[in-house]
Amino acid sequence: MDKKGYCFSCDAFVSYSVEEDRGKLTTIDGVTIDYLRHLCRCKKCGELVSVRSWDVEDDIYFSDAYKRKVGMLTSGDIRTYRKKLGLTAEGLAKKLNLGKKTITRYERGGYQTPQIDKAMREYFVKHLKTTSSETSWANVGRVRDALDNVQKVYGLSKNLKSNIDEEGRGNHEKILAVCA
Repeated sequence: MDKKGYCFSCDAFVSYSVEEDRGKLTTIDGVTIDYLRHLCRCKKCGELVSVRSWDVEDDIYFSDAYKRKVGMLTSGDIRTYRKKLGLTAEGLAKKLNLGKKTITRYERGGYQTPQIDKAMREYFVKHLKTTSSETSWANVGRVRDALDNVQKVYGLSKNLKSNIDEEGRGNHEKILAVCA
């Protein structure tokens, strides 16, 4: 992390201390997220300090918490599966017919559309050659909770959970078709 942050009160780059602030936030679409943010305080005057690296980390944390809550691939999921396939961001982008900057943005906390999330999942399931229980979205409780959230957020009426068995294995093609 940065060694110095900019304090607007002191009008200088200063040393700072870091406090964790945790709480709950409800997004505009009604999803409640547990958040974590880091408050950096100037050691001279005690005012909040602007520290880009902490802001970026907090943004990714919030973005991933939201994505998990609504059942989307997180930034870490995308990066991990891309690397397991031995692809660069540009390589994955080409496979999905997207731009390199788009994949980079998703890996840094940007939000993908449900259609792009679906395309990435289909690609990963098809090419990772793993059982569904080895992918992070196939854990029984997590998948069932995620599918409930996807149904609520996107107003789907069909029961997606009927495609998941007791061990968390599911027919991803059927699930993704319903989400399309």
